[in-house]
Amino acid sequence: MTYGLETAPLRKVEERKLDVAEMKILRWMARVTKMDCIRNNYIRGSLKETEISKIVQESRLRWYGYLLRRNEDHVGRQAMEMKIEGNRPRGRPETRWKDVVQKDMRDKHLDEVEALDRTLWRRLWAWSNLHFKEKVIKGCVKGVQQVIKEMTMSGPYFLPLQSSEASSKK
Repeated sequence: MTYGLETAPLRKVEERKLDVAEMKILRWMARVTKMDCIRNNYIRGSLKETEISKIVQESRLRWYGYLLRRNEDHVGRQAMEMKIEGNRPRGRPETRWKDVVQKDMRDKHLDEVEALDRTLWRRLWAWSNLHFKEKVIKGCVKGVQQVIKEMTMSGPYFLPLQSSEASSKK
């Protein structure tokens, strides 16, 4: 789902569609339906997954750092720094990749100077999502496991859990 998205200037609507599609897949993997009334955070925590929009943001920042460290004569760097002459058309301007990256950097409190040091850059953009992932997992895993355990005992949506005794007899 994320192939090539580091170079695409995604809008909020497109990110939301990606998140919805990912949640459908995660619900299918966990065998949970909307009628079970289990929150997305609980499902995400039990499967130890982060939002796909955060993963796309990570890959976008990774690619941006890579481009900044390249030579001035590299094609990708030249395309990134290219200025187009003339006025932009009337109305709301199209979302540009550079604008999306600038917003991502503002959200994570990052600078272009930090991108020049590869190890520092990797730690900075990876740390922020890791912190988010730990927060989700700590808050949700116990709750989800309990809900899933209760549903496997009574709900028609799950296969029954095999106890250790039943599996050892086989």
